[in-house]
Amino acid sequence: MTTITDQRESVEARSRELLQTAALLGAFACTGFLAGFAILSDYSFREAASTPYSLADNALTFIAFSLLALSIPGFCRRLDLPRWAATTSAAACASVAAMAWVLMTVTPHFAAVVTDHEFDTFSVYLLLLPLPKMVLGLVGFGGLGIAGLKRHSIPRGAAVLLLLGGLLSLWWAYPPGGLLAACAFAWIARSSSEDR
Repeated sequence: MTTITDQRESVEARSRELLQTAALLGAFACTGFLAGFAILSDYSFREAASTPYSLADNALTFIAFSLLALSIPGFCRRLDLPRWAATTSAAACASVAAMAWVLMTVTPHFAAVVTDHEFDTFSVYLLLLPLPKMVLGLVGFGGLGIAGLKRHSIPRGAAVLLLLGGLLSLWWAYPPGGLLAACAFAWIARSSSEDR
């Protein structure tokens, strides 16, 4: 018969594994997005939006960052980190997932019915799409990084990655900030398993 402590440790281990897996998938997806600039350099922005490569990468990004958004608050609760920063970081990950969803669904549909010039003109309106990610990433990732440094509850390197990820969240595309934040969360989950 298992005790409550055994069950709690099992849930914590699953939570840690989910966070680490989602973070590694997120880092892989962000790297894929960045690699797409080189791989799809012969395509116009409109054509690249509909390629199987872009669709698959955005689907992976959506899945990874949705899982991160769901797992961060529960995992950070057992660490000595402020709840508001964990929740805001989760919201930033949800914003990345929402961006990937739009890039996977709305953008290819629109790209199929317009010319390159019309698509580039419409893309100006897409500048509003990442605003939630920018604000939430800066505040959430930055807040977790600062709190982690002050409270010594996460590795210093992971805290620095979170701070840099927060600053890079101010860029339009999600990969630079998302990549560093995903690497930081994978590091935090890994170091948490080593502490046990």
